[in-house]
Amino acid sequence: MRPANAGTVAPRRPGFPSRCALSALGALTACAVALPASAAELTFAEQRYDMGILPENDLAPWTKLGTAPVILLADQTLLLNDNTSDDRIAYETMLGIPQPEHRITLTARVRVISNLEGRAAVMEVARPHLQAVLRLYPEHVELVERTGTNEWRWMGTVDVDLSGFREIELTKASSVEDPAETISVAIDGAPVLRARPMALGDLDAGRLVIGSVALPALGASIWDWVDYRLTSVSKQVPVETVSFGAMKSRFATDPSGAR
Repeated sequence: MRPANAGTVAPRRPGFPSRCALSALGALTACAVALPASAAELTFAEQRYDMGILPENDLAPWTKLGTAPVILLADQTLLLNDNTSDDRIAYETMLGIPQPEHRITLTARVRVISNLEGRAAVMEVARPHLQAVLRLYPEHVELVERTGTNEWRWMGTVDVDLSGFREIELTKASSVEDPAETISVAIDGAPVLRARPMALGDLDAGRLVIGSVALPALGASIWDWVDYRLTSVSKQVPVETVSFGAMKSRFATDPSGAR
């Protein structure tokens, strides 16, 4: 049985919480109705880097890792040549910047001469405790993620000819849009791999990396340009303010509240 003092509650649109304002006399005057949340995007950081100048000699925020040979070729491409088992040569940027809510896209035009042991030609996108690495070989790419100091989880492989230049895009989704933070790979604009990471890596800072990253891997790769973008994604809940008269009119014509 309905309690004697129960008020009459006007119907409202399902799932749309509202906050109503009262006048000094207690009369309902207006309601602020929360509309469905949408994602707000802001480009947090971006850069395209053409390899006509060595990254460490420019103002670009790249840090050189290792001392293996780096050769600027006549066609303004950059050869990263890791030819000893006790050295490496890579470039790192945005150290400590990427976070789960960022959509991270790292794109490069690259060709691969060799990659022995798997980590001598890579592209990497990482945020704290999620480290996705795309291993580049002359005849295929392999997507893995780090789950421990020297432990890797395989996520996918696709055959592709990288003996000539190809445009490769490695993307981590924003946790706001995709709680799984799906990792995707596209080659020459065509999607080729999608995988869900487990995000159990022990790397405690985000970063972007290209090149030969570890010992004792050996290999050589040639880089034409590199482009990265970090997009900050956040939830945005717009609010619609509706007068009481308009609300009465709306529900008078349709009790469901639909327009």
